[in-house]
Amino acid sequence: MSQDVEIMREIYEHINQRDWAAILATFDEEVVLVVHESVGPNAGIFRGREAVGRWFGDWFLAFGKDYRFEVEEARSVGDRVLIVARHHGHGRCSGVQVERVTGEVHSLRGGKIVHSELYGSRTEALEAIGLAE
Repeated sequence: MSQDVEIMREIYEHINQRDWAAILATFDEEVVLVVHESVGPNAGIFRGREAVGRWFGDWFLAFGKDYRFEVEEARSVGDRVLIVARHHGHGRCSGVQVERVTGEVHSLRGGKIVHSELYGSRTEALEAIGLAE
Protein backbone atom coordinates (compact mmCIF):
# COMPACT_ATOMS: atom_id res chain seq x y z
CA MET A 1 0.00 0.00 0.00
CA SER A 2 2.93 2.37 0.54
CA GLN A 3 3.41 2.21 -3.25
CA ASP A 4 -0.04 3.80 -3.64
CA VAL A 5 0.98 6.60 -1.26
CA GLU A 6 4.07 7.25 -3.37
CA ILE A 7 1.98 7.29 -6.55
CA MET A 8 -0.29 9.91 -4.98
CA ARG A 9 2.71 12.03 -3.95
CA GLU A 10 4.01 11.86 -7.52
CA ILE A 11 0.64 13.02 -8.84
CA TYR A 12 0.95 16.17 -6.73
CA GLU A 13 4.38 16.80 -8.20
CA HIS A 14 2.82 16.51 -11.69
CA ILE A 15 0.03 18.87 -10.65
CA ASN A 16 2.46 21.51 -9.44
CA GLN A 17 4.38 21.14 -12.74
CA ARG A 18 1.10 21.32 -14.71
CA ASP A 19 1.94 18.03 -16.45
CA TRP A 20 -1.63 17.25 -17.46
CA ALA A 21 -0.76 14.21 -19.60
CA ALA A 22 1.03 12.54 -16.69
CA ILE A 23 -1.87 13.34 -14.37
CA LEU A 24 -4.52 11.94 -16.71
CA ALA A 25 -2.42 8.80 -17.23
CA THR A 26 -2.77 8.03 -13.52
CA PHE A 27 -6.56 7.74 -13.78
CA ASP A 28 -8.20 4.46 -14.70
CA GLU A 29 -10.46 4.71 -17.79
CA GLU A 30 -13.50 4.11 -15.54
CA VAL A 31 -12.41 6.36 -12.64
CA VAL A 32 -15.11 7.85 -10.42
CA LEU A 33 -14.61 11.26 -8.81
CA VAL A 34 -16.92 12.35 -6.00
CA VAL A 35 -16.64 16.04 -5.17
CA HIS A 36 -18.48 16.87 -1.96
CA GLU A 37 -20.33 20.17 -1.56
CA SER A 38 -17.82 21.33 1.07
CA VAL A 39 -15.21 21.61 -1.73
CA GLY A 40 -17.09 24.27 -3.63
CA PRO A 41 -19.72 24.99 -6.24
CA ASN A 42 -18.73 22.25 -8.71
CA ALA A 43 -19.78 19.34 -6.50
CA GLY A 44 -21.03 16.12 -8.02
CA ILE A 45 -20.10 12.69 -9.27
CA PHE A 46 -17.96 12.43 -12.40
CA ARG A 47 -17.37 9.15 -14.21
CA GLY A 48 -14.61 8.27 -16.63
CA ARG A 49 -11.19 9.71 -17.35
CA GLU A 50 -12.51 12.36 -19.74
CA ALA A 51 -15.13 13.71 -17.32
CA VAL A 52 -12.69 13.70 -14.41
CA GLY A 53 -10.02 15.43 -16.51
CA ARG A 54 -12.55 18.05 -17.58
CA TRP A 55 -13.56 18.69 -13.94
CA PHE A 56 -9.94 19.23 -12.88
CA GLY A 57 -9.24 21.37 -15.94
CA ASP A 58 -12.23 23.61 -15.24
CA TRP A 59 -11.25 23.85 -11.58
CA PHE A 60 -7.69 24.90 -12.39
CA LEU A 61 -8.92 27.60 -14.78
CA ALA A 62 -10.19 29.51 -11.74
CA PHE A 63 -6.65 29.98 -10.38
CA GLY A 64 -3.44 31.67 -11.44
CA LYS A 65 -0.31 29.85 -12.53
CA ASP A 66 1.11 30.25 -9.01
CA TYR A 67 -1.50 27.89 -7.54
CA ARG A 68 0.27 25.02 -5.73
CA PHE A 69 -0.40 22.07 -3.47
CA GLU A 70 1.66 20.97 -0.51
CA VAL A 71 0.92 17.46 0.74
CA GLU A 72 0.77 17.73 4.52
CA GLU A 73 -0.28 14.14 5.16
CA ALA A 74 -0.29 11.02 2.99
CA ARG A 75 -0.98 7.59 4.41
CA SER A 76 -2.60 4.28 3.74
CA VAL A 77 -5.85 3.58 5.53
CA GLY A 78 -6.83 0.03 4.74
CA ASP A 79 -6.99 -0.21 0.95
CA ARG A 80 -7.29 3.56 0.45
CA VAL A 81 -4.95 6.54 0.58
CA LEU A 82 -5.69 9.60 2.68
CA ILE A 83 -4.24 12.86 1.40
CA VAL A 84 -4.36 16.15 3.27
CA ALA A 85 -3.18 19.00 1.06
CA ARG A 86 -2.70 22.72 1.51
CA HIS A 87 -3.69 24.70 -1.58
CA HIS A 88 -2.37 28.20 -2.08
CA GLY A 89 -2.10 30.78 -4.82
CA HIS A 90 -4.26 33.47 -6.39
CA GLY A 91 -7.56 33.62 -8.22
CA ARG A 92 -7.03 33.95 -11.98
CA CYS A 93 -9.40 36.88 -12.51
CA SER A 94 -9.70 38.40 -9.03
CA GLY A 95 -6.08 38.09 -7.96
CA VAL A 96 -7.37 37.27 -4.47
CA GLN A 97 -5.01 35.13 -2.42
CA VAL A 98 -6.40 31.65 -1.76
CA GLU A 99 -5.27 29.22 0.93
CA ARG A 100 -7.14 26.15 2.05
CA VAL A 101 -6.52 22.69 3.50
CA THR A 102 -8.59 19.85 2.07
CA GLY A 103 -8.86 16.11 2.55
CA GLU A 104 -9.06 13.41 -0.09
CA VAL A 105 -9.57 9.67 -0.10
CA HIS A 106 -8.30 7.69 -3.10
CA SER A 107 -8.53 4.05 -4.15
CA LEU A 108 -5.97 2.67 -6.57
CA ARG A 109 -5.78 -0.58 -8.49
CA GLY A 110 -2.79 -1.58 -10.57
CA GLY A 111 -1.16 1.80 -9.99
CA LYS A 112 -4.18 3.74 -11.35
CA ILE A 113 -6.74 5.81 -9.46
CA VAL A 114 -10.13 4.10 -9.69
CA HIS A 115 -12.06 6.18 -7.13
CA SER A 116 -11.45 9.57 -5.53
CA GLU A 117 -13.45 11.58 -3.03
CA LEU A 118 -12.64 15.22 -2.38
CA TYR A 119 -13.64 16.82 0.93
CA GLY A 120 -13.48 20.41 2.12
CA SER A 121 -11.44 19.54 5.21
CA ARG A 122 -9.14 16.97 6.78
CA THR A 123 -11.76 16.29 9.47
CA GLU A 124 -14.44 15.48 6.90
CA ALA A 125 -12.11 13.06 5.06
CA LEU A 126 -11.12 11.36 8.32
CA GLU A 127 -14.77 10.93 9.29
CA ALA A 128 -15.51 9.42 5.87
CA ILE A 129 -12.96 6.66 6.40
CA GLY A 130 -13.91 6.02 10.01
CA LEU A 131 -11.06 7.88 11.70
CA ALA A 132 -12.96 10.69 13.34
CA GLU A 133 -10.75 12.78 15.60
